[in-house]
Parts: sequence; C-alpha cells; structure tokens
Amino acid sequence: MPHSSASSDVLAEISRYLDDDVARVRGLLRELVNTDSQLIRDVADYLNLTSGKMLRPKLLLLVARAFGGSGRAAPIEIAAAMEAIHVATLLHDDVIDKGDTRRGQPSVNARWGTDVAVLMADFLFAASFELAMTKLDPKPLQLICQVTRRMCEGEIFQIERRGQWATFEDYFYVITCKTARLFSACAALGANHAGLNEDMATQVAAFGLDFGLAFQITDDTLDYTARDGQLGKPAGLDLASGKQTLPLILAMRDASPEDLHRLRELLGNGKDPVAIREILDRYDSIAQSIEQAGQYARSASGHLEGLPIRDPEAYAHLQSLARYVVARKS
Repeated sequence: MPHSSASSDVLAEISRYLDDDVARVRGLLRELVNTDSQLIRDVADYLNLTSGKMLRPKLLLLVARAFGGSGRAAPIEIAAAMEAIHVATLLHDDVIDKGDTRRGQPSVNARWGTDVAVLMADFLFAASFELAMTKLDPKPLQLICQVTRRMCEGEIFQIERRGQWATFEDYFYVITCKTARLFSACAALGANHAGLNEDMATQVAAFGLDFGLAFQITDDTLDYTARDGQLGKPAGLDLASGKQTLPLILAMRDASPEDLHRLRELLGNGKDPVAIREILDRYDSIAQSIEQAGQYARSASGHLEGLPIRDPEAYAHLQSLARYVVARKS
C-alpha cells in the first residue's frame, strides 16, 4: 500500500504498480504515430508522446483495477485514447495562446507553424476516436466525443470572453470544460470497464471531476509560485498571456478600490509580475486558491467511499492520487 505523502513518491509508486499496463499504453501510442507521413513521425518524436506523466491513463487504469479487480484485461486502448486527446488539447492550447515553449523547448507551433500543430492535434483526436471504436461497447466513444465537444466549448467561451474581466462562474466553467471533464471521463471509462452500475459509475465520474478541478486550480497557483523548468511551460505564462485564473480573480474580489485600480492598470500595461504578486500576497489569494484546491481534492476522495473495492491496493493508490494532486510542484 502507498503511504508516502511526497508527491514524487506517490507517482513513482503508482508507476511501479501499473508498470506493465502503462508500458503497453506507451507502446500503443508509438504505434499510433507510426504512419507513412515523415512529418507526423518527426512531430511525434519531438513531442516525445510517450514521455509524459500519463496521469489520465493512470487514473483510468487505477479505477478499472480498484473496482473491477486485476483479473480483467486492462483497458489499454481506451487509456491510450485519453492520453492522445490530452496531448491534442495541449497542441491546440499552444496555438490559441500563442505559446512558444512547452516542456522547456519550442512548442510545435513555434517550430513547424500553426498549421502543423493544428493538424497534428486533429490527427491525434481522430486516432483516439478510432481506438475507442475497437471496443464493441459504444460507451467509450460516446464519452470521448462528449468530452471533446465540451473542451471545445470551454476554449471558445474563453475566446468570447477575451478583453473582459472574468467572474468566478466564468473561471469554473472554463476549467470544468477544459480540464475536469477529461479526468471525469477517464474515471467514468474505468468504472464502465470495471462493470459498475450506472449510479456507482456516476459516483466515480464525480471523483474525476473534483480531482480535475483540484488539479487545474493547483496548476494555476503554480503559475505564480513555480520556477521555470518545474512546469511544462514557463512560469508566469498564464499571467503574461492575459489569463485570469483563480488567484487573480480572488484578489480582484477582495482588493481595496485603490489596489483593484492598480491591478487592472498592471494587467493592461505590461503585466509586471512582481507588482501583481505583491497585491496577490496582500490578500492571500494564492493561499486561498490552494485551500480551494484542497477542498476539491477532499471532495474527490469522499466520492469513492462506499463503492465495492475489488483491488485494495489500486483503491489506496487512487486515494493517494487525490492527495498528490494538490501537493505537486510541477
């Protein structure tokens, strides 16, 4: 059973536990991009498609084991499909945000252009649909289509709101669509594979949703607190690109009229990160955001209670993952 509270230890333990299954997911992803197109192969090699944390496939695989037992065949194709969708969304995000770096190197759009980045993302989306169709059960494909549609809705909503001050409702709508629903779909697909009934699967999907909210809020606080190299993007990129995330929205809610005016002035004139951070610290908005992430992580854990556990070790790893999501530094 996992006992370490250190986030790196948690992921390492889960990786060891799922080693064979994750290796098969990575192998399937390599097959996915082994096409006749040299450019696709070059971009895939550059992305190092199989090198990520594989957090979404791991979540799916853990749910499938925890509630279905380790005797069932692992849902490798569906896990690989969800990772392909995740990478595709990163490519689209970099195009939309005009991000020129990803994981410490030039982004695909910076190196090959936006046309290649968009088409590579579309290729991965199509490949994920094809993988889902290898299963006779229509549920995986239905969920993948639903989550892809909602992610697009969230991105388009964000574009519609450009140049406007974001509300709490705006922020949570966007992170629910763009991040949390993908985690929720992974959890639901794991539950579907485990054979849980509809009510239980809904409970597991709620775990994934709250987990995803905790993940994204933590990610948004790390944009202010992490150093370059710790994240898959430069620290401060959200602020520099004009994204209004929870720490900033909380500060704008609590700020005095003078500080609110100063914040808006800074955001419209150079986005001085040091001056903005001083105002955020004055109102404890980063600490408040971290606490909000913790509440969602605890809520996620609560959704797992009362479910029929078939693999106690996998279940313990799921609970560890909920703690990891707010303790991570990258």
